[in-house]
Amino acid sequence: MEAELQFIFIVKKMEDSMLLRAMLMMAGYDKKLMTSVYRWRDGVERAAAGNGKCLLFMDKAFAQDEPDYEGKVRELALEMPIILVEDAGAANQADSEVIELGVQEVLSLREITSNYLAKAVQHAVERHQMRQQIRETALVDTLTGLYNRRGFFKRAEQAVAVATRLNMSVMVLFMDVDHMKWVNDTLSHQEGDVLLVEAANVLRTVFRSTDVIGRLGGDEFAVLLLRQQESAGQRATGRLQAALHKYNSKRKLSYPLSLSIGQAECLKGQTIDLETLLAQADENMYKVKKRNGARLRRS
Repeated sequence: MEAELQFIFIVKKMEDSMLLRAMLMMAGYDKKLMTSVYRWRDGVERAAAGNGKCLLFMDKAFAQDEPDYEGKVRELALEMPIILVEDAGAANQADSEVIELGVQEVLSLREITSNYLAKAVQHAVERHQMRQQIRETALVDTLTGLYNRRGFFKRAEQAVAVATRLNMSVMVLFMDVDHMKWVNDTLSHQEGDVLLVEAANVLRTVFRSTDVIGRLGGDEFAVLLLRQQESAGQRATGRLQAALHKYNSKRKLSYPLSLSIGQAECLKGQTIDLETLLAQADENMYKVKKRNGARLRRS
């Protein structure tokens, strides 16, 4: 992370920005990776656009004057390490309160040295990465390695925000693994787990890293796709069917791997509601399942 680290200074005074720049440059950081912003809103927007690859220096007094300061700091701290800087001397009781918001360090500009600041940056990045790893573990399904229900909704909501900002269409696929009850009851629950893992692996081969793939629970999977062209979502469904056909041609299992797939789409310019899209895709999936019968034939 540090190799790509961008530094953003949200400060009131230019001299504070110059001081931070000078100290970081003395510690070996490139000044081209440093940006100074003197308005709170501009700084927050710049940080939010940094894709998590930045470290935010924030003037403590400046930030605390803003509305919803705590909420915004808590939100930003999930995506990037934050160091609050202040003119005052030693840390005080209030500093422990901002640490609870996710801030990694509170530093006095008048007492730090270049070496001390470099160590603070290193520690802030390491602690942030550790917190991210813990959060990611809680968002992942242990059997398949895909996002679990909580992780899917978290990532999907972020993707929906991107789609709204960039005027993209959103498609949701809701899938149910066919024959699951038969496999569990006739073969074993261990074989049922194998079937779920194989289904997850096929989904990984079809969809892009930017698509959100999750196991919502049991034998249900969902994928959220962002597209500039409405037809692209239909092509993705076709690729999935082709991938299933290719998988079954290799006869890895003694029965076919098949998915009942329902889809729902929100076109460009429409209000995107994730819950509504999932519900529509779920309903459409059950229509497909009922129409196909999803009957099992042993190979």
